[in-house]
Amino acid sequence: MIDLSIKRPVATAAIYVALVALGAYSFRLIPVELLPDVDYPRLTVNASWGGASPEAMEAFVTSPLEAAAQQVKGVRKITSTSRADPRGTGSSAEIDIEFERDVRMDFAQLDLGERFASLRDELPPAVYPQIQPYVPREFSDEEQRFLSYQLHGPYTFSRLAEVAEEEVEPVLSSVDGVAGVMIWGDQDREVAIELDRQKLDALNLRPEQVEQRIRDLSTLRAPGSLVLEGRQVTLAVRTRVRRVSELENLVIVQRREGAIRLRDIGTVREQTADATSYFRINGQPTISIFVTRESGTNAVRVADAVKEAIGPLEARMPPGATLELDDDQSQEIRQQLTDLRLRALAAAIVIFLVLTLFLRSMGAVLVVFATIGFSVLIAVNMLYLGGFSLNVLTLAGLPWGFG
Repeated sequence: MIDLSIKRPVATAAIYVALVALGAYSFRLIPVELLPDVDYPRLTVNASWGGASPEAMEAFVTSPLEAAAQQVKGVRKITSTSRADPRGTGSSAEIDIEFERDVRMDFAQLDLGERFASLRDELPPAVYPQIQPYVPREFSDEEQRFLSYQLHGPYTFSRLAEVAEEEVEPVLSSVDGVAGVMIWGDQDREVAIELDRQKLDALNLRPEQVEQRIRDLSTLRAPGSLVLEGRQVTLAVRTRVRRVSELENLVIVQRREGAIRLRDIGTVREQTADATSYFRINGQPTISIFVTRESGTNAVRVADAVKEAIGPLEARMPPGATLELDDDQSQEIRQQLTDLRLRALAAAIVIFLVLTLFLRSMGAVLVVFATIGFSVLIAVNMLYLGGFSLNVLTLAGLPWGFG
């Protein structure tokens, strides 16, 4: 191999230049993150069934959902747990679905949802499985707080949340590499449905029929509990409803004399839910804005892009309102990169002094340094082509290329 390289210097030089160029290109594209992605991609499915035992939950809910999940392409392993609720009101199931690393999770989640939808008639009427991305508990804080901002000022929580939703969220969501923007701190809105008991009795309807009809709406994912008080029934749906009129015109039952709509047996109104907590800075209401990034993206570049997008937004805030950075997880990555540069510089200086002392030839020293740089770029090539990222572990290993 050495003889061949010596006999063909032009070809050897071309290969070296190509590998160096590829290494520099890979260094620009390789994802940068704080911690390595050691887990397989997963989805979690949760379901609950009031009044059911764990055995019934396993037989009529967990097993059918597992069978449907096994048909999704790329599934590697499925684990499930069926347990009784601590309050003794029923049972719940949690299904952890693990996929191969090359699976597109957005398509997998869509496929899983379609298969669960086909099971609708086979599942108990009150069971609605929810599909959620799996986030390891030890990594949840880092994922949620990749970047966080605080919007505070002399306004109500609702007004600040409105500004965040209309001004900040659309801009940040459009940034390349941003997976989502979450707004926390606003008082939840709920839709309250008050049913008239006399009208229900006159039409021979039960509150449970109304509840079931609302649950069947694909636009409402998490209806609240049905509360019977006196002659009226209040149903709180803790979700965002685009138009109250959609619920008012909802057909509860179709009969020969005509359709019975929700407005015929009760009233629908949108209201503010009871607050469970308040967050203030210097006595002013505060809304938190959390930015999450897509898996496999460069955390430093995404953070820089978000900060660049935030700049023009600060001038669009209402008078007296302030949008400021609260937490930036990319700073730790930047510190790791700075430490790497310092270690590399220190190693290079020591190597230069030692080689100069023993070789006493600047040409030989330059050859050794070129070999070191070439080795590091080859390592970066292997990391990028292997699907790895620059993180605290791989960054710690790169300085070994300097000897």
